[in-house]
Amino acid sequence: MKTFARWGRAALVAGLGFASLGASAQWMTFPKAEDAVAYRKGAFEVMEHHFSRLSAMALKRIPYDQAQAVEDANVVMVMSRLPFHAFVPGSGAPLVNTRANEFVWTATPRFQASAQQLREKVDKLPAAARAGDLDVLKKLVVDAGSTCRKCHDQFRNR
Repeated sequence: MKTFARWGRAALVAGLGFASLGASAQWMTFPKAEDAVAYRKGAFEVMEHHFSRLSAMALKRIPYDQAQAVEDANVVMVMSRLPFHAFVPGSGAPLVNTRANEFVWTATPRFQASAQQLREKVDKLPAAARAGDLDVLKKLVVDAGSTCRKCHDQFRNR
């Protein structure tokens, strides 16, 4: 049964990886602005869930489980690629219910740079989780978390 679970997880991560390739191609369209908002909110929620559990392990708030940490790190890495293409024109407030502020669209290069910085940070998480060095993992989690916070501070209404 454990082998099946591992293969199932691998298939999930691979599937998410293929999905991210399609998403990054910018060919995805959203029929309504609300669809774009729902998509990016869903992607951020999944990323937050897995990042929170990985953070709790790295900060020793819960016991470290290497297999779970690797899985969470992989999901965070894949999910970090998905939401940003859904910040399409017309999907900002006040047109739709979103916390994204106007700077997402008026300072697009800065927003895209923040997204790229996040991807660069979280790309390091799976290897650190596999290595099991909690000091390194903690540093990377804190760095990635501060990158998230910086982006939220600039591009998100409270």
